[in-house]
Amino acid sequence: MPRQSRQDVGLGLDELREQLKGNSLHDVYVVGFLYPNERYGQQEFHAMWATVYLECRDFLLQLRAVRTTGTMSVRVVPAFEPEDWEDPVAFASVSEQFLWNVEGENPFVALRLWQSPGEEYFCAAQFDLRNGQELFVDPTYYYGIVLGGTEQKRIWRENWPPAERAQEHVLQLAADPSTGSRPAR
Repeated sequence: MPRQSRQDVGLGLDELREQLKGNSLHDVYVVGFLYPNERYGQQEFHAMWATVYLECRDFLLQLRAVRTTGTMSVRVVPAFEPEDWEDPVAFASVSEQFLWNVEGENPFVALRLWQSPGEEYFCAAQFDLRNGQELFVDPTYYYGIVLGGTEQKRIWRENWPPAERAQEHVLQLAADPSTGSRPAR
């Protein structure tokens, strides 16, 4: 298989740290398409979990599953990237289903990334927020990405054999995790 371009692979550890330190999570979006529901005479939203977007202060963090490899790329993008579907593309906020605090900021304290040896993509991620929430991102689902907490991380570890060999990288994003203060630049 040919090597992927740097843009396809996404950001590296140092680039992610620079983008996210002192930043916060504002919303979580899933992309999908609108499909006519003949029974009710309205458009129905079908979420496509291959790509999830995290809205930060000044940008979107795109988490995109790499086919069915159990890995994902992480990129900063200025806007939602259109998918190549015949039906109209739409997006929906799912923050109420996944974030404890949906009204305010959720400052990042740390980002944990798991990566298999020799792999350019990440096989899981966990965003630690100042309020104590752990948002786990699992790209091993057949249809894309599953979001959850510590329970989803346990499921990932138990059901995805390469998790045992994956190297964990911890990026500290706040100088003092208890206060969420901005780290020194």
